[in-house]
Amino acid sequence: MSSELKHWYLDATVHNDRVEEVYYISDPVQNVRRSRQTRVWKVEQLLGHGSFGQVRLEKNHEDGQVRAVKRITTTSATLSNSECEKELKALLEFSKPKFKEAAVFVEFFGWFKDGYDIFLAMEYAPLGDLHKNLVANSGKIPETEARDIAEQILLGLEIMHAESFAHRDLKPQNVLVIHGPPQWWVKLADFGLSKRLTNTTGYNTRAGTQSYMAPEILDFLNPYEPRSDYTNAVDIWSAGCIVYRLITGVVPFPRITSLIKYCEDKSLFPYDALFDSGIKSEGSKFLRQLLVAKPSARPSAIQALNHNWIFSGLSPTSSEIGYNTASHAGLQSDQPLLSSFSQTVLPPPSAPKISPPSNGTTLDPYPIRSAPIYAQDSDSQTARASSITREARSTLKGHTGSVWSVTFSPDGKLVASGSDDMTVRLWDSATGAPRGILKGHTSSVWSVAFSPDGKLVASGSNDMTVRLWNLATGAVRGTLKGHLNSVQSIAFSPDSKLVASGSNDKTVQLWDSATGAPRDTLFGHTNYVQSVAFSPDGKLVASGSDDTTVRLWDSATGAPRDMLEGHTSSVWSVAFSPDGKLVASGSCDNTIRLWDSATGAVRGTLGDYTNYIQSVAFSPDSKLVASGSDDKIVRLWDSATGATRGMLFGHTNFVQSVAFSPDGKLLASGSRDKTVRLWDEK
Repeated sequence: MSSELKHWYLDATVHNDRVEEVYYISDPVQNVRRSRQTRVWKVEQLLGHGSFGQVRLEKNHEDGQVRAVKRITTTSATLSNSECEKELKALLEFSKPKFKEAAVFVEFFGWFKDGYDIFLAMEYAPLGDLHKNLVANSGKIPETEARDIAEQILLGLEIMHAESFAHRDLKPQNVLVIHGPPQWWVKLADFGLSKRLTNTTGYNTRAGTQSYMAPEILDFLNPYEPRSDYTNAVDIWSAGCIVYRLITGVVPFPRITSLIKYCEDKSLFPYDALFDSGIKSEGSKFLRQLLVAKPSARPSAIQALNHNWIFSGLSPTSSEIGYNTASHAGLQSDQPLLSSFSQTVLPPPSAPKISPPSNGTTLDPYPIRSAPIYAQDSDSQTARASSITREARSTLKGHTGSVWSVTFSPDGKLVASGSDDMTVRLWDSATGAPRGILKGHTSSVWSVAFSPDGKLVASGSNDMTVRLWNLATGAVRGTLKGHLNSVQSIAFSPDSKLVASGSNDKTVQLWDSATGAPRDTLFGHTNYVQSVAFSPDGKLVASGSDDTTVRLWDSATGAPRDMLEGHTSSVWSVAFSPDGKLVASGSCDNTIRLWDSATGAVRGTLGDYTNYIQSVAFSPDSKLVASGSDDKIVRLWDSATGATRGMLFGHTNFVQSVAFSPDGKLLASGSRDKTVRLWDEK
């Protein structure tokens, strides 16, 4: 047994209903050295079973910790000869600190044995696997969510391939869900068929699951030639099959015959389901290249991560991890660099994002949903050298989950914040002291807003409700029910009489704030509504959606007034300028657009970003636009020229929300780092 295996071995005794694990603690203060302790894990339930054995849930009732334990029945009591050795070695490799930071592999806690049975203790994912979650979401998910999952899977493959491992059994059942929609977090699991390539071994076993198995494993490329070794490109094929299914609800080649015919005739790529899904051209081309029949023509994992479809929404995760992304030498991979896979920086919005592959692969034409691309006003191209940076005046801590929304009270004395911890918190804006906690939601609070008359606080939640709270007492005044999915955004009309709410049910609802009665439902968006805002005169409602559009509605009649098209990805935030002349929109295409509210024309595009724009807000004098982004930075922009006026550093995770105080002297920001920060604007 290697020293590494010994390091992860748990001294445990297995009983039918429990596992007793021995460990030792030392405490220099108490002069305690190697005090023997026993931790008892109760077997709670069976989670799954198969030809390998079973997976069960175990719980330590002392501290409430849970774990999933995979029991593998082997044919030998000697670990080096057991069938689980490959999986154990993979778990050990990707539990190293430098890989654990990537947060894309199921956590491994150790292993123990009982006779011929080997037990692997791992992280428990209560939400189950990706297959189960797909079924719960009608079999498919929005393109933007599929892209996020694809990025995480590819990041895992980049690490595995750099360490000479191939997974060889990628499928939705082997991808665990840590957090569900719309902000998916997934991890790769089940390394039972994974294998590490060495100088003397190759990949030649027919392994995997047919619907996700690459054609070279099945000998469909050269059926009349002897079987030859294949490469880690089989994982890229499987990833393409998973993403295809996420978007369309079906696998690309459900029958063996369809895959055989595709390998013989490349024109038979299954575009129909992609057409029906409404996927953008970039996504279609991305899948077409991952699912090229010839292994050497597929991109590597790192090339796929740099494809424009992925790169436009890439989080900073991969650039912050210190693993070697260039150690593919000796991997028996022959992957030419495709010209449509960027290795440096994303081209500007006006540049073509896809060009034909340089290796001779022909991509079938796909109709592009055209949208005008606008350059910034010439004044906005001014040098960024005048930008300044500042530190936060205070950091408000108390939330135990990501902060999704922040806002100021009309008098500027309070800040409200909504969080994943299901609460709304009130803070003193002058001192940063907590002033109250509003509890009642049963899931994440995505949005908060004060009524302009200062009497109410509204909160929109993943529990599909809007709650109205009495600001003076903290009591619930009403719960507004009617949405069929998560409420992503809320806003009050200037006279405080209406509440607008945007939801993942693709609608905007207008409510009477006094009675809680629904006033109107605005239909038109074809995907999740992520943000809503009233115009300063209350006559218009703006909404931003994952369908890439901003829509303007008549608040009195509910009639559509305009549709602002130009963004090439989800619109997550909209705001009116206080003077009523502009609408700002922040998007996953990494730009902020400023629109003329009267004509719908684009007045400027702010594009100094490489990450999603989560939130936008105007200063009270309409001269500045603040924005929060996945790059953890709050930026200030000149709304007239587009020049950067400031960059505020301090958050350690995505900035989800920004808001100006009514007097314009303070700026609040909320982040996934669980904090609210207050900044002096001047």
